[in-house]
Amino acid sequence: MATVSIGGFSTFPSSFEEMGSSTKWVAIFFMLFSALNFSLHYKFFTKKEFLYFSSEESRFLLAWIFLLCIVSYFALFNNDISITDIIFNIISVSTTTGFASADYESWGGAMMLLLISGMFVGASTGSTGGGVKVVRVLILFKQAINSIEQLIHPHAILGIKYNKEPVKDKTMNSIWGFFSIFGITLFLGTLILTFCGNSFETSWSAAIACLTNTGPGFGSVGPNLNYAHIGSVSKVSLIFIMILGRLEILTLFVLLSRSFWKK
Repeated sequence: MATVSIGGFSTFPSSFEEMGSSTKWVAIFFMLFSALNFSLHYKFFTKKEFLYFSSEESRFLLAWIFLLCIVSYFALFNNDISITDIIFNIISVSTTTGFASADYESWGGAMMLLLISGMFVGASTGSTGGGVKVVRVLILFKQAINSIEQLIHPHAILGIKYNKEPVKDKTMNSIWGFFSIFGITLFLGTLILTFCGNSFETSWSAAIACLTNTGPGFGSVGPNLNYAHIGSVSKVSLIFIMILGRLEILTLFVLLSRSFWKK
């Protein structure tokens, strides 16, 4: 239940560290399964249509996680860390599940950056995962390429397509709006947690871990720790951030706006 829902809770205080290798691989499969768009699963089980590699979002997600695993493997090549634990923790964080089979905070600053990157991108739309969502990152990546092409060919008329369909300007504005509010929320959350007496590492990692609904962060909220020791104001702030992240930010602000209720 905690794997498919990407909840990340374990029956052990040390999360998945006490689990066997075969159990970890079962969890790896279902974390990936749950991070994909469930409409693809529905079409597969009801219509026998295997569309996982036809979807740009699914291809991007799988390629992104594969890249993170490869880079992590070479980054930790000289360390005594099993490849199962490397893959497990990368996929756990990248799908925003939050399981931990090792103290990945001790893997170094480079690995911390990779894990945060995976946490930031998150899972697919229509999945049980959190994060920014792959489709938004993919579309912005395409727009960045278009911007470079536009500088080279200033008179060219370039468009952005997703799954062979053109992306409308309204959709692009919505994505940029999401990223803006995401960044502002992350900054304010980090600021509040820092003023509450938490270390900067704890504050920013807790803010992004709660905003992406991953769970464990770094510092005093690392994979082998929890949020029990932080103050009440910090907890209330993170409660709001978690709700904001789960409702994908814009939805909650719409509900809080006066014009919505007037309408």
